[in-house]
Amino acid sequence: MQASLAIVGLLAALGAWAQGRGTPVLVGGLLLGSVVPFTLIVIFPTNRGLSDPNLDEGSSTAAALLAKWNRLHAARSGAALLALLLFLLHLGGIL
Repeated sequence: MQASLAIVGLLAALGAWAQGRGTPVLVGGLLLGSVVPFTLIVIFPTNRGLSDPNLDEGSSTAAALLAKWNRLHAARSGAALLALLLFLLHLGGIL
């Protein structure tokens, strides 16, 4: 569901930018849309490692994978938050 909403947000931002809504809308849309390939290319391998049935949940490998997943998820969430801030600042006339 989140991926489809990110894609819809990207398409809406591209449409708004094409209608002259400004560069902040384009940048926000691209940031929002970037979470999908970031998830598939960067985060998915970590997810696959965490879902390995042979992974010992108490191992240092599992702890390292979880720490990596947390950092990657924070980066993904940060991109979405930055997109929201750009949209809000643009909507408020600040950008």
